Amino acid sequence: MRNPLPIMRHVRSSFSRPVRCFASISSLIVLAGVLGWIDTSRDASPPPISRIASENSCVNVQKCAECHAGIVADFATAPHSNTLRPGTDEDILALFAGQSVQQGGRTFSFTMDGHDLWFGSDDLEYQRRVDWVFGSGRHALTPVSLDPDGITQLSISYYADGEFRSTPGVSENRLGFAQLGAHESEADARRCFGCHVSRMSDDSLSNMKVDLDCSRCHFGADEHARSGGDRSPQPSWHELTPLESVNRCGECHRRADERKPDEISTDETHLIRFAPVGLVTSRCFEVANAPENAGIYPRLDCVTCHDPHLPSKTDPTYFEAICRSCHTPSQTHATVTHGLDTPDPAATNGGASADRGNRFVACSAEPPESACLSCHMPKTDFAPGLRFTDHWIR
Repeated sequence: MRNPLPIMRHVRSSFSRPVRCFASISSLIVLAGVLGWIDTSRDASPPPISRIASENSCVNVQKCAECHAGIVADFATAPHSNTLRPGTDEDILALFAGQSVQQGGRTFSFTMDGHDLWFGSDDLEYQRRVDWVFGSGRHALTPVSLDPDGITQLSISYYADGEFRSTPGVSENRLGFAQLGAHESEADARRCFGCHVSRMSDDSLSNMKVDLDCSRCHFGADEHARSGGDRSPQPSWHELTPLESVNRCGECHRRADERKPDEISTDETHLIRFAPVGLVTSRCFEVANAPENAGIYPRLDCVTCHDPHLPSKTDPTYFEAICRSCHTPSQTHATVTHGLDTPDPAATNGGASADRGNRFVACSAEPPESACLSCHMPKTDFAPGLRFTDHWIR
């Protein structure tokens, strides 16, 4: 039977020499998601969707830069471009090597051996090699070790507040006995990597394009480049409906239609991690994008507020100004595209009429110039060291 993962398990035992198999993957990083963790509480739901560009659709990013130099340069600074690194990455080694943390009565440690980073605990005789680290570090960094039939998410992650803590979903309750992490099947591993690479072959995780290319989000970018720009990526982002646009982001950040209706409620506090689920459930999303309101309210989707080619803005006043484009009766609308495409204003409700009559909704508690986000999109603690903005606008 064909081994689904030609990269063998990297385990070091005190009774035997280390296994020294090296992956053929050598390049860094790509497209994002927030974290590489499996949501173990939603076993009954469909798995997250990860649409990977086909093996023949890769594009030379430098070719893109000939016409889109600014966007390519901007993207190099974005967390989306830096969400997967090998365990041998210099920055990863500098951050992890030599770190120890006590969790659940156990002591976990990251140590160096040659150029490799290893993970172990004081109660086990073996160690696991850190093969990959998921995450940009904006929220967390989660190390994993490759298995013959999947991956093991290691028990300790690094968090943006500078602390090392347990990896969410990898607990003693889940493991049941002392291990160094939680095993995920090859199918789950492919979904994890699928949101952090531009290309993945059908038969092996050792054949991934881990350096970013534009085709991960702009399907058909290779044909667009070869045609000198005559053939547009299909479909262009501005041709997507607001829901289709959010779902494109949701391929990695999770989609509402991956969950059952009764799984989307305020009681499901883990949904705070999945911004697209909250956004499309919001009254703001439904009203702004309703066909009968075309020309009255501006279009609302992820790129209304976020430029995926840049780090997300952190100034609340920037986002509050966008809120007021609907919640101030005299406010005129401006289309926000963030360089994704050059849209047809009519298709995106750009320049929508300021004459909304009584259709705008004023805040009943605070004046229009007050801070909107602290009440309607508060930052919420998901786990120690993890805070997410609640995109279920209410």
